Amino acid sequence: MTIPELYELFIHNPKVTTDSRNCPRGSIFFALKGDKFDGNQYAKKALASGCIYAVIDNPDYFIGERTILVDNVLTTLQQLAHRHRKVLGCPIIGITGTNGKTTTKELLASVLSTKYNLLYTEGNLNNHIGVPLTLLRLTHDHEMAVIEMGASHPGDIKELVDITQPNYGIITNVGRAHLEGFGSFGGVIKTKGELYDYMRRTKGKIFINQDNQYLTDIAKGIEQVTYGSDETAFAWGCVVSSNPYLTFEWKQQGKIHTVETHLIGSYNLDNVLAAVAVGRFFKIPAERISRAIAAYEPTNNRSQLKKTENNELIIDAYNANPSSMKVALDNFSTMSVSPKALILGDMRELGPTSDELHTEVITRIKEGNYDKVLLCGEHFQKAAGKDFTTYATTEELIEALRKNPLKGYHVLIMQSNESHENELRNMKALEAQMVDGFLISVTQESENTSYFSDLIWNNFPVVFFNRICAELSAPHVVIDDYKWAFAAVEHLIQQGCRRIVHLAGSEDLLIAQKRKNGYMDALRKYGLLVEESLIIDCGIMMEKGIMAAHQILEMEKMPDGIFAVNDPVAIGAMKTLQKNKIRIPEDMAVVGFSESKEAFIVEPNLTSVEQPTFEMGRNAAQLLLEQIKHNVNNEDKMLSKSIILDAKLNIRESSLRRTS
Repeated sequence: MTIPELYELFIHNPKVTTDSRNCPRGSIFFALKGDKFDGNQYAKKALASGCIYAVIDNPDYFIGERTILVDNVLTTLQQLAHRHRKVLGCPIIGITGTNGKTTTKELLASVLSTKYNLLYTEGNLNNHIGVPLTLLRLTHDHEMAVIEMGASHPGDIKELVDITQPNYGIITNVGRAHLEGFGSFGGVIKTKGELYDYMRRTKGKIFINQDNQYLTDIAKGIEQVTYGSDETAFAWGCVVSSNPYLTFEWKQQGKIHTVETHLIGSYNLDNVLAAVAVGRFFKIPAERISRAIAAYEPTNNRSQLKKTENNELIIDAYNANPSSMKVALDNFSTMSVSPKALILGDMRELGPTSDELHTEVITRIKEGNYDKVLLCGEHFQKAAGKDFTTYATTEELIEALRKNPLKGYHVLIMQSNESHENELRNMKALEAQMVDGFLISVTQESENTSYFSDLIWNNFPVVFFNRICAELSAPHVVIDDYKWAFAAVEHLIQQGCRRIVHLAGSEDLLIAQKRKNGYMDALRKYGLLVEESLIIDCGIMMEKGIMAAHQILEMEKMPDGIFAVNDPVAIGAMKTLQKNKIRIPEDMAVVGFSESKEAFIVEPNLTSVEQPTFEMGRNAAQLLLEQIKHNVNNEDKMLSKSIILDAKLNIRESSLRRTS
């Protein structure tokens, strides 16, 4: 079947899916495949589940006129999206860059949506599959589209712009991140510059930060709409303050517009000015532009602002790289606060340039005149020498801070999330060894789901348990974390606790978010105030509970209860409080979560929510075996199951308040 013929079918059935477990009635199934996975085997199932047609590229799976045989399914999907984009012809803005592309995309969407019916990239659908799927969501009602394009290898952007054919382009910046994929910084510039190459060839327009020399050097010969800090720019603006939320001002026709944003860091000036430039270019009134930018609140911002009893923290512990480290340090150095402290951990995945890039960070730190600098990891130890205080491990750093805590500081904390990197690295190694499937309890749930998405798109057997990626359609086995967190806090309240601390896990963990929500709603049910100062973000390790306990001890008004995100945190806090003459439960009742074996060892025994780990493992294994069997036998059976198991609150001495 030709692309025009397939397009006629699509016009009458304008929904597509690549997941045989999600088949809206009347949709077209595209049987994508990878090196080790063949989506063709799911064509029959997709048709039985609601799809009207299935596009395949293996004749062995042709079962009649509802299966459409093509040479290559992925290429066909891309060509179909390309044709659809040409037929509709609405203006498209293409966005790429090392940092800031998602924030810029969302700011543009916020501004443009005030005037236009806009389509824009959702989530992380910015690759060779996600971009065509986004384009196929275009309708005649859409007046404009904003398409985000990601890249991890040379040639990626060229492929995506050829499909998308944008009328306008934005490269937010180029930086030294993921150098192992691009080979060098020059490789990053060349790959991102493929968007400019297309705009030059097609006589399109670009929105460009005229302050960025790397971009202006490769933008010659293209019609430019400029933004930046110089008043010669089409969209001019400057930072008013960043302590830490950015307030900026911009000028139009002699009038100054001041905008207070919900974005942390002066480095976001480039992103908001890009939105101003686009808004001005498309004739959106200045007041409307400002209101849209001010109203935008990032839903997945890595940077967190946390005020503790002793300090104010800016935390970016997701994936520090040379680019993000630079802008974070530059922003922190301009903040009008004092004193300032840095706590930085090693940057990862930098390959042979690691030593050089860590040395550059040390040089930048020296230029910043910080009051205290604490560095952690072998790379920073080597780069810093004797110039700054260094620690070989996180544990050593924590112990040092426990003995000599910071007080009254504004603290920037940055590190790479090495555990997540190891997780992906190990999974990819296992995949290369051709294992039959994965049981996954992820270390991060709200970020970097692209690898899991690829597995699912390629019909690789995957089952999540305990911790899930909520945005992905895959079988999973969990408990109701919200319900049992609510029950745990309700128990504390029934024991007479009225000032309850929550030792919260990382916001990157969906289970931690649910447990936090359960805590807050339980307080509200009983008319208790939800106090931000009583929510301590401390992660999931015992040493974090120890550190949190020291924060509790320094509170002016002592709490009378603790609900911890898990048992290790609860135990770490409980032991530290006991060492400081706090009686458990008389002075402070404690409840954990997850029912670890240590719950029976500590004195008093720890009250905890018991997860049915055996049942969880058995159900997850059964689901995975079903997935594997389905791959072998091509059964007509929906396997995208979710199993929610019941839990139990085991009440022990740590929470039973004794009356005298």
